[in-house]
Amino acid sequence: MSQVPEITREGRNFRPTFIRSNSSTASSHELFDLDADPEEIHNLAGEPEYEAQLVELRAKIEEWQYLTDDVWLFKDGASAITSQGYQNLGLKLPDRFDFDTKRPGNAVGPHWAPIQRKEAGQEAGQDTTKLG
Repeated sequence: MSQVPEITREGRNFRPTFIRSNSSTASSHELFDLDADPEEIHNLAGEPEYEAQLVELRAKIEEWQYLTDDVWLFKDGASAITSQGYQNLGLKLPDRFDFDTKRPGNAVGPHWAPIQRKEAGQEAGQDTTKLG
């Protein structure tokens, strides 16, 4: 008997619906039009006309994962939340797989983690530094 992967549903009241699976064996993202496909059979995640919406929903999921300290937020196989102690010491997790010889992790470009954690509803650019 196979195990059903645990899934997190985002945007259930919006059309189409985005589903992210925590299973490493399943496709990492699924997108369904629940009005036209209530049985969730036709995954729209690979369709070019839904690419912009999929990118937007992925960003919302990742932002939510940071705000809730979701231990399932993984970067290069390491949990971003459980690695915060290392990040506080100035160490950076790779922003891509280490075996990418053409673009080794953290060689160019910004670090993958947000510079400052935003609280829910906080405006972009506001200082979140706590003193004292």
